Amino acid sequence: MQTYLIPLFFQFKYFNFFGIGALPGWQVNLTNTEMTHYLTAFLGSGLRSGLFILLFTQFFKGMPQELENAARVDGCGEAKTFVKIMVPNALSVYLVVFIMSLVWYWNEYFFPSVMLSQRPLMATKIGMLRTLVNMNSKTAAYGDGLTETVVIYAGAILFILPLFIMYMAAQKYFIQSVERTGITG
Repeated sequence: MQTYLIPLFFQFKYFNFFGIGALPGWQVNLTNTEMTHYLTAFLGSGLRSGLFILLFTQFFKGMPQELENAARVDGCGEAKTFVKIMVPNALSVYLVVFIMSLVWYWNEYFFPSVMLSQRPLMATKIGMLRTLVNMNSKTAAYGDGLTETVVIYAGAILFILPLFIMYMAAQKYFIQSVERTGITG
């Protein structure tokens, strides 16, 4: 993770969109902005993209060849077949990849701690971890920390709640996709 994070940090620090910034001599610093997260999530960079490639590969290998043949007979080209037939059938896989990517970025600690240094932009998990460390040090100095622990646990539940609700809403599609791709665990 750290091996590819150093070049990624410098790419965001001295961001140059298609070489346009080199012409007038200006630079764009994307660190301390939310764009670092949006760009990496949208472009699928990172070590976890291998799993997503596996999910899509397994799904498309399991698609019947007759669907493509029928589309070709109807006069569809490669691109139209993919857009009109394959993508609608793969919506469950797209949803699974979206959910898994969202959960990974939601739970990530190291990437936001490197890219974001301003407090209002810091990820919720980093803020909770710092609060936990501060409360533990105060508890050690001043006595019992039951109240602080309860507050931290309540914060952790609130932190996990949006992911839990989203997963419960999309559980049917998640299970369908894993069944279709043939991945077993």
